[in-house]
Amino acid sequence: MLLQNSYISVDWDTHRLRVVEFSVGRGAAKSVLKFFSHEIPSDIDVDNPEAFGSFLKMVLDDNNIRSNRVIFCIGCDRAFLHHLDIPASVDDQVANLVRFQLAQELPFSIEESSADYIVTGRDDDGQVVSVLSAAVRSTTIDSLHHIARAAGLKLESITLRPYANYLALREANLLSDVAVLLVTLSLSQLEIDVLSVDRGVISSRSVGLHESEGNFSEQAILHLQRTIRVYQEDVSLGSIGKVLVAGSTGFEEEFAKSVSTDLGFDSEVFTSDATDCSFVSCLGTTEEKTLSDSDRFDFLHPKRSVDLQTIRARKIRLAVAAVAMVLIVGFVYSRGVLAHRQAEYAHLQSIDKKKSKELRNFKRFNSQYEAISDWNLRNVNWLEQMKSLTEILPPTDEAYFKSAVFTESRKAGVIAQIAIDGQARSGKIVDDILRKLESSGHFSEVKPGKIIPREKSLRYPESFKVNLSIGKKSGIGTQKGKTGR
Repeated sequence: MLLQNSYISVDWDTHRLRVVEFSVGRGAAKSVLKFFSHEIPSDIDVDNPEAFGSFLKMVLDDNNIRSNRVIFCIGCDRAFLHHLDIPASVDDQVANLVRFQLAQELPFSIEESSADYIVTGRDDDGQVVSVLSAAVRSTTIDSLHHIARAAGLKLESITLRPYANYLALREANLLSDVAVLLVTLSLSQLEIDVLSVDRGVISSRSVGLHESEGNFSEQAILHLQRTIRVYQEDVSLGSIGKVLVAGSTGFEEEFAKSVSTDLGFDSEVFTSDATDCSFVSCLGTTEEKTLSDSDRFDFLHPKRSVDLQTIRARKIRLAVAAVAMVLIVGFVYSRGVLAHRQAEYAHLQSIDKKKSKELRNFKRFNSQYEAISDWNLRNVNWLEQMKSLTEILPPTDEAYFKSAVFTESRKAGVIAQIAIDGQARSGKIVDDILRKLESSGHFSEVKPGKIIPREKSLRYPESFKVNLSIGKKSGIGTQKGKTGR
């Protein structure tokens, strides 16, 4: 017998499968019904959806799991995470801006992926100004569909493991204003999430571990040390408070002691009243299921923007309905017989109630339409600015932006400014970018910041900043300079 309002959260690596069965009741109250882990035999290929799905079905049947709605987690090794700053926008238009900016950053086509986000910052007017975004290849989504079918399960959602880990630690009151490192161990890889209570998922990294490279604990300590060093290079990120360790390798206690001894950080193994330390992401998934859709990652049902064509069509239909109501009123009052007028008036009141409801809907959608149109009608057309930058910049295998901040300016002769923070593979590429920006004629001033070389072993060792000013005479990205829609 299937349980109502019950789900199973499934997480795995190459060696072990973890399952949590839980239910969500009234008032978003959740309860863990059962949890267990199972070793994955060496002859089961986790990258073969049919074989792994059949194995999952066998394990669930053996453990008498009655729920059939499954939630899968995707780690940072299969997802592209990016913090984005966007122009202040209402919620309905954020999805398009996220997809537009992610298209410039992804190592694969945005059309061949599923992208979702959560809001991480709003301005004083409540408009969205920053998000944590993530994109997953469509082939990965198809593979998870295949696994669910082979296991006889209904795929409920696909969430992001680093975000689920953040929710688990937040629920356990293990986060603070100071960053916490969650290190998740498996025999084949190491996942490191940098988390804080106010900034959420700051960064996430996955590193493969290999038996041929020596002691397991020594490899993990080395990769953790490198991650900490890179994090501490950016002083704006703040300090690290402590290190939490999770996993199912059996080395978690030993590793936590090594972190304290070798790296000098306060370290402990993650604990929970409901499960042991290997189920941290599954526990986060149970917490995420109680949140609203806007506060969840779901690559199966990603957030969408409002379709402007649909709004316009609905607006026209409601306007026609309003005109029809006026015509009916005129017709009723044109009747010469008082008795007929009274009967028609009663009928009109009934109609008026229905039309008033439609009119309220019309006003709501009209407000959404005007909010979306308002952004497009500003003096600075940011989409044109983004397009011009995209045409100038080199491909992402040479350089990429960590952030681009777009602001309107009140300075004399300047209508807008763009602050760019990026990484490049060489100083020559940075010089080429600056030269193209200056010669494009789009900007009244190109002011480069300090170029900071980083470790040569990094793929993008050159860190650079550029401040661009847009003058009133440039005509690029302004309403006066725009020649078409």
